[in-house]
Order: sequence, then C-alpha cells, then structure tokens
Amino acid sequence: YQFHGCSDNPMRETNNVPTQRESGADAIVVRGRAVDRCWDTMASGPDVAFFDALVAEVEATYCADPERRFAAGYSGGAFMTHQLACVRGDQLRGVATIAGGQPGRDCVGTVAALLIHDRTDGVVDIAASERARDGHLERNGCGDTSSAVEPSPCEAYEGCDEGLPVVWCETSGMNHSRQDDLAAPAFWDFFASL
Repeated sequence: YQFHGCSDNPMRETNNVPTQRESGADAIVVRGRAVDRCWDTMASGPDVAFFDALVAEVEATYCADPERRFAAGYSGGAFMTHQLACVRGDQLRGVATIAGGQPGRDCVGTVAALLIHDRTDGVVDIAASERARDGHLERNGCGDTSSAVEPSPCEAYEGCDEGLPVVWCETSGMNHSRQDDLAAPAFWDFFASL
C-alpha cells in the first residue's frame, strides 16, 4: 500500500516511490489517492478508514498474504504511513518512508521500519522522521547503536526484537526529492527481507 506526497495533480497517486520497478510480479502494489491534495493523518480520520476499506477490497479480490502487508509513503504519505504503523500496527508487517514521519501515541502492534530523510530537506524537517524512527526504536526494543548496511548510507539498529528491524538512511544534498534511485530498491529489499 503506497501513500503519495501532497499534490494538486489529479493523478497524485503517481507521486510515489516506484517500488514496482523492483518488485515486478512479486507484489501487489496498491496506490491509494487522497480525496484532498494531502492525506488526513488523524487516527480517527477518513483516510485511516479508507486504508481499512482498501485492505478489505484488495484481499477479497486478489490472492494477497495478510502476513506480508506493507505500507510505504513519501512526504505527506510518509506521515500517513507512520500513522498507520501506529494505529494499524497489528495489521502491517513493515513500513518504509521517505521525507516524513510522526511518532504515534498509544500504538497497537509493532512493525519493521525503514526511514529515509535528507538532512537538507527544506520542506519537511528531518526531525519529523527522527521522532518517527525513535518511536519505532522504542516499540521494537532496539538499542542506541547502529551499523552500516546496504544500501549506503543506511544503518540498522542493533538489539531490535526478532523480525522488527529499524533502518535509518540519512542522506545529504537531495532536499525534498523522492530519491527514487535509493528509495525504490531500498524499500523493496527491506520488504522482501521480512
């Protein structure tokens, strides 16, 4: 399930990291489209209900494995993805985001998480993703130390609970771009590893 960045484009659902070029036929890629230009990230908002309806429709229509349900988002979609990681954490296996996040409160369940954010992002301050990362670290029982993993410049935190890795990728000089060349393979490789 992919959640686009804020956009006035009537085809705003295309404003997503192109994970399908990495997954090929090995995934069902569902791109939701917000009614407005951005997602309503309130826990009780209409877009969380929209996600629930999407899941029900997809899994009634396709042979989809509910144990391998993932969410990914860019910018405003990253905020939406982290909200879902919190309020639907018992229904998702993992999330991957770029340029956005929120820590969540009173979360249910836990999810594996990969977060990418550029330190020169002038639209969404990197602190948003850092807070989301720290929330995942706490919920997933991770330690404070990390070590380099592929792709560079990513780091995986040590001591996380079994099956609940947290990976942080801090870039520089990419501003608020989707960073497709980094994000698409990073997202898919992360999901495929879970």
